[in-house]
Amino acid sequence: MPIPIQPRTPSKTRPSSATRTSSSPLAFAVSAGLLVGVSMMTASLAAQGLSAMDSQDISSMNALGSIQARVENQTQEWVTLGGEVGGEMLASASWQPITMPESPMARMMATMNEQQRQQMEQAMGASGIGVDRQYVRLRIVGFDPESAQVQRAGMLSIELGTLATNDMDAVHAQMHEADISYFMKTDDGTSLLVADTRSAGATTGVEFDRLEVNDGAGFAEGRFTADLCPMRQVMSNNIDPASCLSLEGEFATELVAEEAINVMGQ
Repeated sequence: MPIPIQPRTPSKTRPSSATRTSSSPLAFAVSAGLLVGVSMMTASLAAQGLSAMDSQDISSMNALGSIQARVENQTQEWVTLGGEVGGEMLASASWQPITMPESPMARMMATMNEQQRQQMEQAMGASGIGVDRQYVRLRIVGFDPESAQVQRAGMLSIELGTLATNDMDAVHAQMHEADISYFMKTDDGTSLLVADTRSAGATTGVEFDRLEVNDGAGFAEGRFTADLCPMRQVMSNNIDPASCLSLEGEFATELVAEEAINVMGQ
């Protein structure tokens, strides 16, 4: 989660006014089992990445933005953070370009005229299978501002692993699948809640009012909804609804640009 950052001037791009609608889950996450696995991985990575910021005084960090949501009939707030730790600049809200190798389909489409290209894209569907696109990974992790130090307890993580950004109007007009996890404070410590992707009617997604990811700058503003249950119950597919939470909230935060990653992990 925390990643090296460089000081920058905030972007001044105006938000999009596109109408928001709902869409189907991302094409690459077609099975419930895969989505559960992704949620487990996201929660784990967010917790592991926290180690660089762990126990830092929150007052010594800069607020990049905030998250708000209703939790058990109470409004709860989180803060996204950035600042220098051990001589390195770190941030809990970031965007990362994902580079992908050019596909044979893309090379073929490059020889088509505009009308042929549009017809091909329509025929292949909204998922864009086989068509080269620009992708980014987003991560927004918030901490309890009432805690004196950065800690896992109370941490809320929102991550979109692969978001196509060629058409930003389309980005603003859709609901996007997201991995959301919450380290809820309990009398016994913390309980890790992750997205319930198996129960009928359970939903987890993000809608953007504003998303900027260009020229090293970034900003995200929007809303999210999540049905979260204890990790062990989700993994075993034995969910007790009484132990789950439904979150509806909103976020607004600067996003720090992270170094691009190759789709093959290089």
